[in-house]
Amino acid sequence: TSASSNTFNGDYIQGSGGAEGVVLSASQCNTISQSTVTGNTASGSSGGVLVTGSSSNTISALSMSGDNGLSLDPDSGNNVISNSVINIKPSPALYYSYVSSGASNKVTQSSFTGYFGVILSSKASFNTISLSTITSSSDTALTIITLATVTVDNSYIQGSTAVWVSASTGTALSD
Repeated sequence: TSASSNTFNGDYIQGSGGAEGVVLSASQCNTISQSTVTGNTASGSSGGVLVTGSSSNTISALSMSGDNGLSLDPDSGNNVISNSVINIKPSPALYYSYVSSGASNKVTQSSFTGYFGVILSSKASFNTISLSTITSSSDTALTIITLATVTVDNSYIQGSTAVWVSASTGTALSD
C-alpha cells in the first residue's frame, strides 16, 4: 500500500510467483497485527514483507514463513516490530529472517530464524533489538555492517557465527 494510517489485523496472506506477501511503499503510520504471511517466494532484497520508503509503521504479532522475511530499505525508519515470529527456509544462502537498512527501527520480543537471522546494514544506525531470539541454521545469526550506534539488549543469539560486526562504531551487545 502507498496509503497511510491503515490497519491490517488478523489477516492471512499467502504469497506466490516470486512476489512479496505485503509491500508498504511510501507510507506512514500503518499497523499490521495478529497476521500471518506465508509461502512467499521473494528473493534477493525483497521480503515476505517489504517496507520501502516508509516510516513510523507498527508490525506486531506477525507470524511469517517462506523464502525471505521482513525487509526494511534505507529509506524506512522509525518502524517498530514486536511480538513477532519469523521463521524462514534454512537454505540456500540468500534467505534471511530480518534485514534493516533504515535508521532508528526498533525490534522487541520477537524471534528470527533463517539461513541468516538478522542483517543490519548501510543506513541502519540507531536500530535497537531487545528481548528477542535470533538464530541461524547455517551461518551468521546477527550481522552488523557499516553502522553507528546499534544496540542489542537482553537477546539470545545463536549461529555457527553468533555475531559478526564489520566497519561499525558504537555497537553495544548486553544481557
